[in-house]
Amino acid sequence: MKRLLAVCLSVVFFAATTFLSVAAASNRVIERIHLAVDSCNVRVERSDNNQFEYIYDLQKYALTTFRLNETLIIEVAKTTNTVGLMDMVVIRIPANDYEKISVHSTRSGIALPAGINAHFKIVNDGGSVSLAIANGFSGSVELDCLNGSGALVFDQDATNYTLTVHPKASAITADFPNFIPNRPYIYAAGDGTVVIALNIEGSSFSIGSKK
Repeated sequence: MKRLLAVCLSVVFFAATTFLSVAAASNRVIERIHLAVDSCNVRVERSDNNQFEYIYDLQKYALTTFRLNETLIIEVAKTTNTVGLMDMVVIRIPANDYEKISVHSTRSGIALPAGINAHFKIVNDGGSVSLAIANGFSGSVELDCLNGSGALVFDQDATNYTLTVHPKASAITADFPNFIPNRPYIYAAGDGTVVIALNIEGSSFSIGSKK
């Protein structure tokens, strides 16, 4: 059985799906999101209804959320060893600008959406992570990839950013001028306003452009 949680004003039950809604005070705005994931695959998407939604299998995952002032904390973990490679938790968030989105992933697969401005602080420990930088992105990215894998993709029209890569014992490919694997790298585009810093250790990682 799957559950869909959304922030709205009613509760509706279906035969195979539970739609649980929680009323949100209009004067309490989410400024920060903290996502902690343990041993499961999570895809974060932009919601098209300005609500937070969570879609997952109740028999395979435990998902909890709570608020601390303007911070929404989301914790996800698997509850069984029968989870397959294609099993996924989907989290949809309003396409707003956020002060900070932090992600701590342990032995998990994380896919983060493009088109949301925030300071992204991401720690990927023993899993995989993917993030896309859209044209017009005005936030920043600080990403630590430890003993795992990952991909960072830039929209071909993305400008005004500075990319720094600090590698250690990693296999890294990058579609950028004069990139040399396992050596510190800095690349500036436009005025270099947006800071994107990657710390990659013991991992396989690719950095490229969306064609």
